[in-house]
Amino acid sequence: MENKTLLNILSPIGGIEYKKNYIRVGDYLGRVYVITKYPQKVRVGWLENIANIPNTVCCLNISPTEKDTLMQNISRGIKQNESLYEGITDEILRQRTEREIQDARDLIEKVDLNGETVVYVTIAIMVIAEDEEELKQRSKAVLTRLTSMQMKGRLLTNLSKNSLKLMSPFSITDPVVKSIADRNMLESTWIGGLPFSSSGFNDGNKYYFARDTKGGIVILDPWKRGGDRTNSNFVIMGTAGVGKSTVAKHLILNEYMTNTKVILIDPEREEKEMVEKLGEKWIDVGSGKGGIINPLQIKKVPLDDEETDEVEYKSKGMGAMALHFQTLRTFFKLLYPELDSIHIARLEEVLEELYNKFNIYWDTDISKIPNNKFPIMTDLYNLLGEKSSDEIDGKKQKIYETLRSLLRGISIGAEKGLFNGYTSIDDNAKIVCFDTFNLQNADDKVKRAQYFNILTYCWEIMSRDKEEKTMLVCDEAYLLIDPRVPETTIFLRNVAKRCRKYEGSLVIISHSIVDFLDDSIKMYGQAILDMATYKILMGTDGVNLEETTELFKLSEGQSEFLYKKKRGLALFIIGSNRIFVRFDIFPIEFEYFGKGGGR
Repeated sequence: MENKTLLNILSPIGGIEYKKNYIRVGDYLGRVYVITKYPQKVRVGWLENIANIPNTVCCLNISPTEKDTLMQNISRGIKQNESLYEGITDEILRQRTEREIQDARDLIEKVDLNGETVVYVTIAIMVIAEDEEELKQRSKAVLTRLTSMQMKGRLLTNLSKNSLKLMSPFSITDPVVKSIADRNMLESTWIGGLPFSSSGFNDGNKYYFARDTKGGIVILDPWKRGGDRTNSNFVIMGTAGVGKSTVAKHLILNEYMTNTKVILIDPEREEKEMVEKLGEKWIDVGSGKGGIINPLQIKKVPLDDEETDEVEYKSKGMGAMALHFQTLRTFFKLLYPELDSIHIARLEEVLEELYNKFNIYWDTDISKIPNNKFPIMTDLYNLLGEKSSDEIDGKKQKIYETLRSLLRGISIGAEKGLFNGYTSIDDNAKIVCFDTFNLQNADDKVKRAQYFNILTYCWEIMSRDKEEKTMLVCDEAYLLIDPRVPETTIFLRNVAKRCRKYEGSLVIISHSIVDFLDDSIKMYGQAILDMATYKILMGTDGVNLEETTELFKLSEGQSEFLYKKKRGLALFIIGSNRIFVRFDIFPIEFEYFGKGGGR
């Protein structure tokens, strides 16, 4: 008696329709190819390239052979080829026939003398699509893949019903299809081709990082050098909710456990709970209560030219003060994009005079000057007031007044808590987290300026000791990318380029790759992304997916993998290696992660 309820559950909505060259199952179309020609030699794991073609299902059918009958057939084939060989005049055909005779003799030796088993193998591939045009394109891609492997695929024309049975788990191999597709193959050949043995990725030491999608373990040492792994930089990209924060915390915690100093810039307060549970340093730099980074304090910054020593650089007039003026120029442009070149020039004149008042000149050794001996914003604000009062020239006086009005907010106004004061940060910890969450409601200009101010300070920390491994994690890095002020992107590019010299690693986390590819900054933004040895690409769509696909030269399968936006899954690029990974995090790690970043 038929169980109609069960049949209704199993039957596809819309039913099954058999066409000449394809099958319609519900809303989907399928077309089945069988492989009728194989190369003479294959590599280990050769079936992986067939079984993992995007938008396909692969069916492998194995059946035993009669050894005696097989040997007789092979022997008969050798005799026929030998008789044909003598009459062939075309050199290409002669060589081809000679190879066939030798291959048959090798097969007899392996089967008869070595006792190897020969089986019948049928490999079928079903291409799946939503419409006929898509089916046509995907079928073409499958045939191209087979051709590249020196194989030939045959479409089962007028055998749609037979081919569906072949692909179905509830039916035995169809005898008609079997007569077309069965090929003799050594058992060792098809077993060696199975993609069941996954080695994952193993650096030999450091820590467990993820699993590949076949279950293989990824053991990662981000500080390993060699081949195409030239730095320890990371890029973590993906839309909201796919698990970027969890992956970042997983990376941070493992680096912390292996004695790496970690510096975090955290605009969303996602790291506070973890940092405090570890007993490390969390600093609120979004309100000034946790400490101030004085923008006017000259930092000991490494030189941009990797081949130039400090003495030579200073001789060209580029001492610490001159280098810091470049930083200040960018800082003030971020805060006040309306400033033109004349205003910037006048501001730099006043800054030079201000530093001179504090006995700081172009060639001064700033390493011996304590924090409280540098000028602060109120000193600059007051000096601008004096210059405005003393100036006779009306145009200059107006410029000084404009500058003073603009600087009022960061000197004695609403933002004084962020920017007006001596540097008071204690960075003596294994994890130092700079939290800017309290700037959520602030003007974007203030956010960017403070982010840049923190970043320059972090770079100073990274470059202090060439022996200490230091990882700088920039979350929501898009905040620093401003097409109107390309200098910020240039600075970030320089950090990405040079941190390897100081045993440093730069980790960029962002949800949008598009922000880095604006025409005005593309050459720098793209360099930041390209330069990173390690790229963790998580789910995304739309323009971001298009740009990601183009920038990283992703295949159709890789793009589709990202388009599905599955939480915890990523395409992990390690140099030239590309691995689909799943981040299976140990429960004990989640105890430290906290709730920042959502669930």
